[in-house]
Amino acid sequence: MELLSIHQASQILNNSRQWVWFLIKMGRIKARLIGKSFVIKESDLNKYIESKNKVKREN
Repeated sequence: MELLSIHQASQILNNSRQWVWFLIKMGRIKARLIGKSFVIKESDLNKYIESKNKVKREN
């Protein structure tokens, strides 16, 4: 299980860190607090990416 920082997730999504925070607050990506930092499991980020791609294919 690989853990990603908000910054790493934003690079993978090719978007801003603020956008990743928005997705977390909206419940679209799960994040966990470890110490003073939030982290995202790589598998949770992949689930978001897959759901985003699924919507694109349906249109």
